[in-house]
Order: sequence, then C-alpha cells, then structure tokens
Amino acid sequence: MRTKKLLLVTHCFPSDKNDLVGNFLYDFIKYLSKIDYEVTVFTPKMDIYYDLNYQKKYATDVELFNWSGGDKRLAEFKLTNFKDLRSLFSLFRNGKKQLDQLLKNNKFDFILAPWVIPSGYFVSKVAKKYNTPFGVWALGSDINVYGKKPFISGLIKKILKKSDLVFTNNFQMKKMINKKYDIDPTILFTNRKLSKPNSVYKKTSPFKILFVGRFEYVKGPDILLEALLQSGIKNFSLKFIGDGSMRNELELFVNSNNLKNYVSFIGQQGQDTIAEELIQTDYLVISSRSEGMPVVFWEAMQMNTPVLSTNCGDIEYYCNKYNVGRTSEISEKSLAELLHFAANFKPLRETLSQNTEDLASLTDIRSSTEKFDRIITARFSNTEE
Repeated sequence: MRTKKLLLVTHCFPSDKNDLVGNFLYDFIKYLSKIDYEVTVFTPKMDIYYDLNYQKKYATDVELFNWSGGDKRLAEFKLTNFKDLRSLFSLFRNGKKQLDQLLKNNKFDFILAPWVIPSGYFVSKVAKKYNTPFGVWALGSDINVYGKKPFISGLIKKILKKSDLVFTNNFQMKKMINKKYDIDPTILFTNRKLSKPNSVYKKTSPFKILFVGRFEYVKGPDILLEALLQSGIKNFSLKFIGDGSMRNELELFVNSNNLKNYVSFIGQQGQDTIAEELIQTDYLVISSRSEGMPVVFWEAMQMNTPVLSTNCGDIEYYCNKYNVGRTSEISEKSLAELLHFAANFKPLRETLSQNTEDLASLTDIRSSTEKFDRIITARFSNTEE
C-alpha cells in the first residue's frame, strides 16, 4: 500500500502534552503514522503557547488558521454574548475560507472532521468542490448540546447527510444519531494511551476521589461539590484537575463551605501527572450533566481505577457490563448517596479494580486507527495502489 494522505480538521487539537482538549487525536495520529499515513492537521490558531515539536512529532504538518477567538475554547462561548457571536462567526467564516485555500493547493485521499460542529461544517462546504471524500466523527457536545438547538440541529443533519462516512465513539450516540438523523454511524473509540507509572495504589484513611475535565456546566463539577457536602463524609480528599469558566464559582463554594482542607485545585496537568493521580485515587468521579463517552473514563481503566459517575452517555453500560464502577442519577442527592456508599463499603474498590484491565484492552485507541484504515481503504479506491 502507498502512503495515504489524511487531512484532520478539528477545532480541538492539543497545543502541548499537558493540553486536555482533543488529546486522543494525538495518539490517533501517532498510530496512523505507523501504518503509512501522512496526516495534516487543520485547526484554529489560539493565543496560547504551542509546542511544535510535540504537535509535529507524528503529524506531517499543522495548519493554524486565523480567527478572532483569542484563547477561548468553543465550550466557553455564549450565544447571548455579542462579542462571542462575532468570534464564532469568524471561526465559521475563516475556517471555511482557509480550508478552501488549503484544498486548492493540496490533494488529500480523505478528510476526517472530529466533531460535526464546527469542523464538519467547514469540510461539508468545500470537500466536494475538490472531489475529496470526507467523514465526520460525532463526539458528544456537537450532538448532545448543539443538536438540541433547532437551527443548528438542521445544520447537523445536512452535514451528516453530505458525509461519505459518519463515526461516533459510543453506543448511546450511535442510537441517537440513528433515530434522529436516520444514519447508522460506525463506532471508533477515543481513548488516548497513558504510560503506567511505577507507583501502585495504596489504601489510606481519607476517602480519595478525583475529577478530571473542564470546569464547565455540562461537566457538573458543581454537582460533585454539592453532593460531597450532602454525603456527610467527614474524612475525604478531592482533587480537581483541569480549568474552565466555573473555576471562580467552584473556589467560592469551597471557601464558603469550609472545604479548603479537603478540596484542592491542581490546574491543567500532563498525561504523566494524570496517570499518577488516577492510580493513587480511590475513585475517578464523573459528575456530568451530559456526556458521550469521556476520554478520562478509558484512562481510568488503564490505571485500574474504578469509576463513580452520574448516569450519562455509555458509562452505565460499561460499569454494569464489566463491573468497573457504579452510577447514580444526575442529581446532587443521588450522587451524594453513591459517594456515601463507596466511602463506607471499603471492599468495593478492590472488586471493581480487578475488572478494569479487560475493558481497557478491548477499547485501545490503536484498534480505532486500524478500524478506520480498513474502512476507508475498502470504501475508496483512491487509497489503494
């Protein structure tokens, strides 16, 4: 087989090894490069530090297009804010325009757009003009959040119908897309590979829990703090890894409720620190209001760390089928009851942890790259010799 040229169009691509957004894409490219792919990344230029040595270790090139969003991530924009609307307009306008120019000067075998909105929009507008097949990868917020807005839902439907291939990363999303848009997507898992630390889990007296993710409403960090307060657990340690627009609100809650000795915010962290924190904690807690299938769930499985979660996405399915965690309803009261139970029933942690390795091996990111390659090679003759 000759080398295949893939264009990856995404609004989320990690700027360095510590960046959480879209971090699975780095490993996706890594494994594609090992099976004769040249991957070019097309993504917005943020007003942040870029480690180009990291970004281009496996990617052939990273094309950064200009827009007026500064250092804000898409999830932070509010449709009620005029300045944010202007930035979003520039994202859609400039993304489409500069992608058109890139395709005019370069030939690719296939274009993949992780997230239907906005990436799929750029691609759907210009790919056919250059006779380039493309696929979209629906990954959560694009369907769960934007798909609930009438105008944007109609746009999503048009993009999906235009796409040559549609992927998603969990069963719930697959069913939702099938029911709402009459399209049957293929599942590609989105879990990056973590290196396991030399340290091992040790039982300690405080009930240790960990939150990893964006401090945004959809991720429910406020639900977790309120649930802890309601749980009545007296001796615990909660660490927050990440950052976001709710940071001040969360810190104010901690200070107002005298939780400073129990809750710590340790900011954005690289994969080595995340792996270390996961392996040392009793449980990873996912307190989201809405999810597809969060990457950190798969990272916890790699570290043999069980999960306590609200019932969103496919989390309940995997927790029940493989016995790697427990779930609650999406409410402070239900999560408080689950936390109280886990903190007091000590043998549960060891039982759940024993089952994580099997699940981790079934959903490796390498398998997603190999599956992706098989599909596009079989489907499109221009990827063959």
